[in-house]
Amino acid sequence: MRADATEGSEDPDAPAPGRAWRILLVGAGALGSSIALGLAAMPAVKLAVFDVDLRRSRELAQRAGAAAPDVLDNALQEADLVIEAASQEALRQLAPRVLGRGRPLIALSSGALVDDAFLADVARLASERGGRLYVPSGAIGALDAIRAAMEAGLDEVTLVTAKPPAGFGLSDVREPRVLYDGPAREAVKLYPKNVNVAAALSLAGIGFDRTRVRIVADPALTANTHTIEARGAFGALTFRVENRPSPDNPASSHLASLAALALVRRLLAPVTVGT
Repeated sequence: MRADATEGSEDPDAPAPGRAWRILLVGAGALGSSIALGLAAMPAVKLAVFDVDLRRSRELAQRAGAAAPDVLDNALQEADLVIEAASQEALRQLAPRVLGRGRPLIALSSGALVDDAFLADVARLASERGGRLYVPSGAIGALDAIRAAMEAGLDEVTLVTAKPPAGFGLSDVREPRVLYDGPAREAVKLYPKNVNVAAALSLAGIGFDRTRVRIVADPALTANTHTIEARGAFGALTFRVENRPSPDNPASSHLASLAALALVRRLLAPVTVGT
């Protein structure tokens, strides 16, 4: 199933002009912390932070000048927009509660959408209740081009993700090692903390089964590298991005949190650019 609300769609439930967006961030780990501090700098945002570890969410909220609600349901009731930055399991639990209220949800743990039944339920619930699920581009780019190319048809899409061994929790790698080479569906299951990019690419393009992913641990690298190659009726595309690891989490690229912030700005902006 192809997801058409991956990035850049307009939110029909945006607050009235002049009122700050009440954004609830779920997840106060390294990724959530980067997002929270970025949101705190946006004057049009009123931020709240929730984590199952209330101590951690309170500490982050204090750093970001945000609220730290103790009860998730109350916070969901008040939010104009919810951002999930916790885990695939958190997204599975959160999506029905947010979309069931007809509210928009930004999902960073997009690997959970590899479950076809879950993706279908999410899409149905959003359609019925008027919510919207957004999947940021994360640590990659070129999704605008992939989505545009899909209008004429894509024949093949390949993603090569190469990272320093520490990004995979490895320390004894002396030369490039291919950890996986195959369909994106299995890659997302085997490396859920490292390849949400594969999920976003699959959703924007030809799906989890036809998108090929190769994952490489390379000790020569100092940056997380993603290379996308696509061919179809439009022609051919090659896109490469070299990301610095997140300052707080070597398994994640810094661009992942920046992509979430850019999506929020896009939803807030009166003019948007890109497909």
